[in-house]
Amino acid sequence: MFVIKVFSNIKTGKHYLSPMGAEGTFNKQTNGDVCECSPDKGVKSDVYLDGGNGAISGVCCSAKYLLD
Repeated sequence: MFVIKVFSNIKTGKHYLSPMGAEGTFNKQTNGDVCECSPDKGVKSDVYLDGGNGAISGVCCSAKYLLD
């Protein structure tokens, strides 16, 4: 299973998708400069999917496997 974040540009009205772990999909203050693909990194709850600040443990693997 992969986690994808949907972005909307209000000015252009366009939408785009980006896999979690890619640039712009996680909070660098909470997770550091790199969203590591590891079950031990990130937070243990789904706060991020509800607009929180942390990435769920292992969710950054989406970008690694889809983009690498």
